[in-house]
Amino acid sequence: MQTFEWDGMPGHVVVETLTLEDLGDGRTKLITVSLFHTTEERDGMLKSGMDQGVNQSYAALDKLLAAAGRDVRKVAFTMYPVIDVARARAFYEDTLGLAVGMAGGRDGKFWVEYDLPGGGCFAITNTTGGKPESGGGTIALEVEDLPRIMARLKEKGVTFKSDVIRGPRCRMAMCLDSEGNSLLLHQLERPAPVDQSANTE
Repeated sequence: MQTFEWDGMPGHVVVETLTLEDLGDGRTKLITVSLFHTTEERDGMLKSGMDQGVNQSYAALDKLLAAAGRDVRKVAFTMYPVIDVARARAFYEDTLGLAVGMAGGRDGKFWVEYDLPGGGCFAITNTTGGKPESGGGTIALEVEDLPRIMARLKEKGVTFKSDVIRGPRCRMAMCLDSEGNSLLLHQLERPAPVDQSANTE
């Protein structure tokens, strides 16, 4: 229980009671009762826009509670270590066709980001001291036409570690970038169209 006095109506003190009810499953019901001295005071407070402010406050609380316990939102970026930045950029920009989103560097240390059109960010860098490898974690890039991009990359001398691998809902193939990192090219299979003319009787 508390008293509340709004700056817009000085001298009119409201007594507020807040009750929390456990609904189970991590949910809580919040009940707030505001006791005014007169009906006129109540109506004056409502006309002042108080209800809009209350609703905005609860909406902000909803967002805060929804985010609680979910500190990790999404993958910010994935990154590969590279040895020769110029050579790696030539591979990702000229050979693979990615567009630079941001690039910077100093004293021979560089960071280059590629913002992908379907979402996500991929970066290459020589700042970490890490070494490229083909047997560690792998970045999978979604492609539109796997056979076409494979043919184009092979024409440019890109090494493929596998032929096309078929999964239940996809096709994929593993290749190496200019530094020796593994790249998985991935294409989702489109579901077969349903024949609407078939007689279902």
